[in-house]
Amino acid sequence: MACTGIATVGIEWTRRYVWEVRLSWLLLSLGLGLFILWRAHTSLTQTVGFEAIVAIGLGSLFTVLPIIIQASTKADSNGQAVGILVSFWLFGAAVGLAVSTAAFGNQFSSSVAALSDLPPALCQLLRESHALGSIPRLKGLGVSAAELVSIQTAH
Repeated sequence: MACTGIATVGIEWTRRYVWEVRLSWLLLSLGLGLFILWRAHTSLTQTVGFEAIVAIGLGSLFTVLPIIIQASTKADSNGQAVGILVSFWLFGAAVGLAVSTAAFGNQFSSSVAALSDLPPALCQLLRESHALGSIPRLKGLGVSAAELVSIQTAH
């Protein structure tokens, strides 16, 4: 929340927004790029740090882009312009969620299929069609610590 306020005050103070958009995209890209360093035993500090970098970039973009749109349209068209922006955001989020879910399910199921030492019932639970839904249920299955580590590594 502080970053969105700082971004807004920065635009109001300088009357320029290009630097804020570029900095926001840089932080967002940097934070998302650092996500590749996540492993099964990544520390909480690293996880929260990477997420904070993404949040700063994304939060600033969510504030700056509507300001840019409102500055470049007539006063009567501001509501429609921001509505169109939000519609595209939601459409992009839906497409991104669909693609990400399919990619994760495919990768997770192929990684689990490579694990040969898992019981057949557990392998069936971790199939592609149940990949995302099975993660919260792993604690209640009585899985051994070694099996849980191999599943976390596949995840």
